[in-house]
Amino acid sequence: MADTSEPKSNIVAISGFLAGLFLFLTIVVAIYLLPFVIRNEVRLKIEEAPTISLDNLRNEEIQKLTQPAYVDRAAGIVRIPITRAMELEAQRPWRQDLPVPANTFPTTATAAGTPGAGPSAGGNEP
Repeated sequence: MADTSEPKSNIVAISGFLAGLFLFLTIVVAIYLLPFVIRNEVRLKIEEAPTISLDNLRNEEIQKLTQPAYVDRAAGIVRIPITRAMELEAQRPWRQDLPVPANTFPTTATAAGTPGAGPSAGGNEP
């Protein structure tokens, strides 16, 4: 009769080899697929359509920027769209009569480093 108390070495070797191969392939597949899973999660979280609350906030902000409304009715403070405010400001007649100062815009410095000296400050005037 054959002794069956000892395992056969061929079966143990093949089982160990198959287990190692399975482990190796599992690690390779995990390393290969992990970036795709992470990219998909990021895409779902970041590139997804905005939520309803964000859309509501945007609509409220657009309405505040484009619609006139009272800020403080008792004090008579109102909010108007910036384009309308610019139109009203441009229509004020006293704005047209204000003199423009001669040195409104700063001039560039010369190569010698003299502050405020522009092109006309040099000795090359005609």
